[in-house]
Amino acid sequence: MESDTPAPAVPEPVRTGRPSRAFAWLVVTLGWLVVPALCVAAFAAWKGLPGISTLPTSGVQALLPEETSAGKAELDSVQTIQKEYWRIFWQQPEVADSIVTPAQKALFPMLRDMAATPMRDREHSQWQFGHPVTFSDKAKPAPVGPASVNKTQP
Repeated sequence: MESDTPAPAVPEPVRTGRPSRAFAWLVVTLGWLVVPALCVAAFAAWKGLPGISTLPTSGVQALLPEETSAGKAELDSVQTIQKEYWRIFWQQPEVADSIVTPAQKALFPMLRDMAATPMRDREHSQWQFGHPVTFSDKAKPAPVGPASVNKTQP
């Protein structure tokens, strides 16, 4: 019995030219140099480029050279935007104060303090969020009495 399926097609032979063969030979022959070359490039970048600690912390001075018209214009723009930001920011405590319940205000005392400060007093101020961290060199005293590790009863 003969099958109705056609015979599989024979793929055409791949024809390559001399440039592709030369490139393939070059990649295979010099491929082992890729990792050492990357190591040398990384070392050169680490040694030759300025470190992150030598740059200004942030802002326009980190991006643009000083004493250029573009730098001055950008700095003026940043200062204008910051002033507008704080003007709008200080309008928000009244908006939030009218929405927030007394129980929520107890959880966020900073909002209560902001709303209690008159608008003209907070016009040019900037508040910092977070808690102060204090450092102490005092050692904690050793506990007195028997140790109670993993006790479940008094």
